[in-house]
Amino acid sequence: MVASSDRELGLLLPNWEGEMDGATAGWTDIQDLAILAEQIGIDSLWAVDHLLIDWAANFRRLGTPVPEGLDGQPPLGVWECWSMLSAIAAVTDRVQIGSLVACVGYRNPALQAKIAASVDEISSGRLVLGLGAGDYPAEFDAFGYSWERRVSRLEESLKIIHGLLRKESVSFEGEFARVDECTIRPRGPRNGDIPVLIGSPAARPRMARLTATYADIWDCWLALRNSSLEESQPRLEAIEAACEKHDRDPATLKRSLTIGVSMLGKTIPGANPVTGEPAQVAEQINAFYEQGFTQIQVYLAPMTREGFEEFGKVVEELKR
Repeated sequence: MVASSDRELGLLLPNWEGEMDGATAGWTDIQDLAILAEQIGIDSLWAVDHLLIDWAANFRRLGTPVPEGLDGQPPLGVWECWSMLSAIAAVTDRVQIGSLVACVGYRNPALQAKIAASVDEISSGRLVLGLGAGDYPAEFDAFGYSWERRVSRLEESLKIIHGLLRKESVSFEGEFARVDECTIRPRGPRNGDIPVLIGSPAARPRMARLTATYADIWDCWLALRNSSLEESQPRLEAIEAACEKHDRDPATLKRSLTIGVSMLGKTIPGANPVTGEPAQVAEQINAFYEQGFTQIQVYLAPMTREGFEEFGKVVEELKR
């Protein structure tokens, strides 16, 4: 069980096409929602890091049948994550901001560390640097990045990024990346203390090892799956076992869970979200805290002003 004083609650912002209840959010929409989220008492705001999501192309790239209804659908475009996070940092005062999660395959790792330090400066020390290996091979192909051996690339990137955030300088030469006496200057408000979140399937041994080695926070993504205690429990047990296997005290790793929440009669296609009246949603979120998660990130339907206002009632219930 997580003490009530240590519980944090976050919301994703709609930085991809069609996610604002069928409409595409522009910057003024995202700014409006970010400011509203602070007003209703949210602790953190998150942007996904994708470039172009083509579901049918991904299935074909992986050599699996394309599910009925996906073929012929146009790809989803996404506003660039770090551009949006820097702007969100500038118009908010209190909430943490983070990438859920930044794909290391899209940016040189030393540059990623530099970007993170700059956004942390803009936010006056409110950044959470979420990192991962990437999800969709067709997205890598479209923008000219290599999908192959992406976890090996993640491991090298983590050595560089983590090192640059925690040390004065780093020299490293790997198979995919290198730095030579690289340093981050200026260091910003949190010299060496920007928290690193890794989004990873805890059941995959290599990803679990990297999480246990480098992460301050581990995130389990269930938002487009089954957002239930039955789904999260084995993943929680797996990451705790990984910590023990790799000589990490599990209590030193914060545990984050991204769930889907459906309100105002809206749905999340292909998902089994938490749903109900505000008191019912709050009760289910509390159950995840009691299960051992320190923070809950919410993929909300609808991601509109009305949806955020309705979710504010959930925040009120959680504070009772």
